[in-house]
Amino acid sequence: MGGSFGVSQLILLLEDDLALRDQIATTLTQRNFDVIHVARATQAFDILKRTAVDLIVLDSLLSDMNGIDFIAQLRFEGVITPILFMSAFPTLLEDNRTLKMLTHELGVSRILSKPFQLQELLFHVEVLLADEKERHEEAVDDGSFRTQPLPVVELEEDISLFLEEHPPGALPPQMSYREEGVRVEEDAAALPPQPHRTRTRKQRDVSGWDDAAFRTEVEKKLDDDLVRIDLQKLRERFKLSKQIQSKAHVLREARSLAKVLSKSIGVTPHLQGLSQVAALLQQLEQSYQEGTLDSANPLWMEIDGLLRGVTFAHREFMQAQLEQKPRGDIVAKLLLVDEDPSALIGRLHNEQTALFQLFPARSLEEAEKCLEEYDIDVVFVRIKAGDESGIRTARLLRTTPGYAELPIAFLSSDASMDMRVQASQLEKTLFLSAPFEVDELVKAIQQLLLHRKNGQHRVLLVDDDNDRANQALQILTQAGMKVHWVDRPGDVLSVLEETRPDAVLLEVSTAILGGVDLCKMLRAAPLWQGLPLFLLSEHDKDSLRIAAFEAGADDFLVRPLRKQELLTRIESRIARTRSQRESLYRDPLTGLIKKAAALYALHARYSEALRNQKTLALCMIDVDHLKQINKGYDDLSGDNVLASLGRLIRLGCRVEDIRGYWGADEFVVGFYGEDLPSAVMIIERILQEFRKFEFEDEKGMTFHATCSAGVAVYPDEHDTLEGLFSLACQRLEHAKRSGRNRIVSHDRKDNVDEQG
Repeated sequence: MGGSFGVSQLILLLEDDLALRDQIATTLTQRNFDVIHVARATQAFDILKRTAVDLIVLDSLLSDMNGIDFIAQLRFEGVITPILFMSAFPTLLEDNRTLKMLTHELGVSRILSKPFQLQELLFHVEVLLADEKERHEEAVDDGSFRTQPLPVVELEEDISLFLEEHPPGALPPQMSYREEGVRVEEDAAALPPQPHRTRTRKQRDVSGWDDAAFRTEVEKKLDDDLVRIDLQKLRERFKLSKQIQSKAHVLREARSLAKVLSKSIGVTPHLQGLSQVAALLQQLEQSYQEGTLDSANPLWMEIDGLLRGVTFAHREFMQAQLEQKPRGDIVAKLLLVDEDPSALIGRLHNEQTALFQLFPARSLEEAEKCLEEYDIDVVFVRIKAGDESGIRTARLLRTTPGYAELPIAFLSSDASMDMRVQASQLEKTLFLSAPFEVDELVKAIQQLLLHRKNGQHRVLLVDDDNDRANQALQILTQAGMKVHWVDRPGDVLSVLEETRPDAVLLEVSTAILGGVDLCKMLRAAPLWQGLPLFLLSEHDKDSLRIAAFEAGADDFLVRPLRKQELLTRIESRIARTRSQRESLYRDPLTGLIKKAAALYALHARYSEALRNQKTLALCMIDVDHLKQINKGYDDLSGDNVLASLGRLIRLGCRVEDIRGYWGADEFVVGFYGEDLPSAVMIIERILQEFRKFEFEDEKGMTFHATCSAGVAVYPDEHDTLEGLFSLACQRLEHAKRSGRNRIVSHDRKDNVDEQG
């Protein structure tokens, strides 16, 4: 069987939803396609025995067979007709194994996620048929047209079970296919090894690629988002098992997945309920085999409740994801350009002694000299109404070699709207209005430091056409962005995990998985819901734009790409996303990351230390007598204490250190690559500064506050993160029982001077 490329092209449509099937058929016939539409797989098999079609459009779940089994049977019988696969299950598109099976093993040309716009479906159909016609004509011209089917692995049972029994990288003892109409069996061990993951074209061209080593490294990663995806898949499989008549293979797959996930208990204890889920699913499976299973069985409700609880617990655990920050120096060097900088310098010094280095400059010449002599991180420039010299100074400072990306904050008491507009036209700038609160200035320093540390944007480009991709690659790389190019849409999830980009560019018309479907898939995953997504297309159609934005795209760009427009849209979107992410994951009072984010970041740092054989020092800090402070003074006084300590921890630690607010009166700090004496020294320095602070309540009463801390280090004192937490907490309690206002490490205490 094959395609017929006559005047009118023939499409076979398989969809058991009558209303949707009629809508699709009507839309296609209106565009002069011939359509045969059926509801059952058996009907489709009969048609394909008699008729050659140009395209098959089918749903993932038919009334008498699931769509994957149908495709597998077609490919086994030698049908190589292009297939557009529709699915109402979003988790299907998030599973790399299923995607690989559909695209690589079964040769599905494109996957479309329901619900979709009919115009979106029509677009994909037209592209697929045009591509197929072009390939057919080229093959006939060069004599390479083949009528024999591609070699296909014989699937003796449900595809998903086959993959469970033969994981990626492993092969069954025999591989069967047809060659010139004759069934051929080969010893799988004699065949060349198959890669675990598909790679980009550039990766495939690199000689000496060690795929086994790559696979081992990837599988070693602690990947909590893949756990979330598998949890979604498990719930989807469980729901499906209640809805379909043939339940055995779905129950078995769900039980297998629950078992695999339950093995993650050592790292993620909130998954422990999955062991019980697996056991209950086995009971359901046994009842089904005995013919006693019905919808009233209480096990359905019990399993559903357990899955909801585990999913909620994991969502809480994954509430906040942190960007991996580049490493940097621990002290920020701040240049203050002001005709009279003394007042502001005095306030900052009183609040933040020795936590960052201030360089005052009263003129452009003095500022330029500071840039030449010191590695300045951030610049504050005072501007006044009617005086544009401050903005000119900022522009000129960025012409200094090495400071083109210099982060700048403008300070003003009376700037006009026109001055604000001029200031905002400079990239990587902030505008602060008087009166200047110290905490506001510190937050501005932190935000500008992130601009400095994360200056190079990371962009993921998904496009299977070399010429198209090269245009975008050239524009982005020339602008200093780091670009990862993926030419196989099925690789997107794995590459996202490895690269953690700031933005993704998706070509709408990529084969297999189009940009709109990729966009839907990413928006369905909580980890990528805030990731800026840009869709690129050669077609400027309203229907396509609407479909893109309905799928969750942030922007839609039409080729040929205009350099400045593309760069401006990407940079502004990344800047807004980073700012929103900062506010979402940070505690507004202390300015530190929240507990869930800190826990996730500590897990990541622990895994990194484990892989790289580095140390990880963990410090638990507790504000002494915070309850008494709240009772003796007022609640606002307690808040001021917490905010001040948070500010000191932010500025007293490195960018790559984990700095978190644990809640109530507790803080946590993780030092990657530091030994115990170094960690104690850093914490002692911070707590000494904290002890000097004089707080004042609403009645004018003043007081001082102190802290206690416990420190432990991996791997010298414990080889697990849980054990490290336990040891640090024990030492914190020891510090509190020993009189507070001290740091305890090892089995001894490191006393610090007591004041107040």
